[in-house]
Amino acid sequence: MKTNVTDTRDYKAMSEADADKLFTDYAKIILEETSIAAKADHEVAKIRQETETRLKAMREDAEVLKHHLERYMQANPERFESPRYRKTTLGKFGVQSVRGKLTIDEDTVLAWARRHKRTDLFIVSYKLIVDALRTALANGEEIPGCVQQPGGVRLNLTVDGEAIAAVKREAEEA
Repeated sequence: MKTNVTDTRDYKAMSEADADKLFTDYAKIILEETSIAAKADHEVAKIRQETETRLKAMREDAEVLKHHLERYMQANPERFESPRYRKTTLGKFGVQSVRGKLTIDEDTVLAWARRHKRTDLFIVSYKLIVDALRTALANGEEIPGCVQQPGGVRLNLTVDGEAIAAVKREAEEA
């Protein structure tokens, strides 16, 4: 159904009923796509739930074993001085040195640094004021990197939200 964009004779000859049929066909495809996606999402959610249920007990067992192994390493630090790790056919375990971690509450630190004039601890950043830019452009100013797109008419197709929700509910119940 590819036609020349500038040739609108076929579309001028269409009735409102023809346009309604086009939209109905379009909406049916959108609803079918929604149904297929919703069914897939439902199946994925079901698989994820089944997987999570199966893995939960395994994770709990692994945590118990990890805890016992950590207690072993803590009770026998001399066994992990050199080498610091024990290698097995499935991996290794041991001790490692880690650096401290800095956690920052940015709002609190910034407020403190400003009060104490510690400008070495922060930088000032600039943010453009969109409304001011719009006003300047409307007043005829030319600002490099800034272009105002004109408003106008936009074509819109909207499939009924309740129809989409109904298709999703139907897919979840299937």
